[in-house]
Amino acid sequence: MAFAPANLRSECWRAASALVLIALCSRGALGQAPSARSVLVVPVRSHWVSAPLAEAITRALPDALTKAGFAVTQWDSAASASAPWATRIIAPDTREASEVESAQHLAVAAETQAALVTEVVESDSQADLRAQLTGALSHREVGLEVSASATGSKEQLARELARSLAERITPEAWTQAGADPEGRQLAAAERYAAGRQAMGLSMYRDAALEFEAALAGDPNSPDYLRAAATAQVARGDSAWALALLRRLGGLRPNDAQVFLDMGDLSLALGQPAQAEAAFLTAATAVPSDLRATEGLARAVRAQGQAQRAQQYYRQVVDGLPELAGSPPSLPGLLADQRDDSIRLTAVPPAEVGLPLGRLYLKSGYYAEGVRALLAYQRGGGRPPYPDADYLAIAAGLDAESEKIAERVAALSDRSTKDSGDDDTDAELSQLHQRSDDLATLAERMRASARLDPAHRYRVLAYNLLNESDFEALFYWRTHDADRQQRANLLRDASRAARAQAQQLGAGLAGTAK
Repeated sequence: MAFAPANLRSECWRAASALVLIALCSRGALGQAPSARSVLVVPVRSHWVSAPLAEAITRALPDALTKAGFAVTQWDSAASASAPWATRIIAPDTREASEVESAQHLAVAAETQAALVTEVVESDSQADLRAQLTGALSHREVGLEVSASATGSKEQLARELARSLAERITPEAWTQAGADPEGRQLAAAERYAAGRQAMGLSMYRDAALEFEAALAGDPNSPDYLRAAATAQVARGDSAWALALLRRLGGLRPNDAQVFLDMGDLSLALGQPAQAEAAFLTAATAVPSDLRATEGLARAVRAQGQAQRAQQYYRQVVDGLPELAGSPPSLPGLLADQRDDSIRLTAVPPAEVGLPLGRLYLKSGYYAEGVRALLAYQRGGGRPPYPDADYLAIAAGLDAESEKIAERVAALSDRSTKDSGDDDTDAELSQLHQRSDDLATLAERMRASARLDPAHRYRVLAYNLLNESDFEALFYWRTHDADRQQRANLLRDASRAARAQAQQLGAGLAGTAK
């Protein structure tokens, strides 16, 4: 039996339907199975003419249900809003939710097995109490109706209707509503499946509701706990996700991934000491897992222990083949980071160049930054850089361009040139290779449409520099004055093109997103 929404407009119910799911973490018995035959009772509905009778039945129902053997939680908009189980709220848009659906969510939140939604209809001679008993997890409904002659006081009539309704909630009706243990277990599996489907559609709020409901049916299911934590992270509730992961860690003490996730969330919540403990547990479970080692480095760095962080980062760098040949300074650079944005073990090897390149450029290691970004760009199919990222990276590339230009000019302007000077020849060759890497990187990079004109000038600037370095190298080898002149002209043209690129991008720096 479905109630007509137009008849269910009391202030109490509007308050109740505003809350959809109140999670379990604030109660002392976190994850406990609810008591046998527990029910959430919401205020009785009625037309305004019958409001006095509805209020009397609302007062009488808890006592009648308790005498019939039920554990009762009563929703009241004033008192229950401050109750312990009402301190944590997940509040999706409930405007389209029916009365029974909202009551189901509240029943899950209150750790009860069923919800009881009632409506009273009163005439001169008789009062009818119509109820909908709904399993908190099952979505299965049982319609119940009792009647009593409208004789005596409202309080007497209310007690009679409440007693009769309590008697009608038989074990058979309880099972039919799916509120019995077997029904709840089956319903929990269904809610879990619904949650996975919602996650696949990126409906994270709905997924969180379904997984929390599944947990209410089986609080110690590792699959349900993991799924619920994942959904909560996706919807932005890291604190509750961490509470769920801690419960899961108690069930899976040797599951390294659980503690890796726990460490990440602890860091995100500003709890580095707890993160260190979680990462240490993961490292103990799987000593070869470099994710745990990097996690320890991040955790101790967040505690201001740069030396320990550097030691952990050294293990990570030595253990990643893609970082072979990296500068000896890399562990120190990582340990000196002021944020938690670089995660070397959290990305595929082909993606490592991007965070490393940014780090090198920011730290003044321009040649290393160019090489790292070029390795990333050679992965193919790279999207355009966001404007803010492009402008930050371009500043480092421009610095590398000028550094190369100054050094090549200094070498080629020496008053004494000896074609047999192998060290100078080798350095000029190396500088030419650096400018070639720079030009190749620029050609492979993509910028947004509004920064593309600036980027084109930058590509031109780096290619001109590369040609200039080539001429300077051969001037050193041949002493041909024409090559020196070409090297100087190309270098000046490179600087002019770079200045044009900087001018085109300067007006966009403050608005880059």
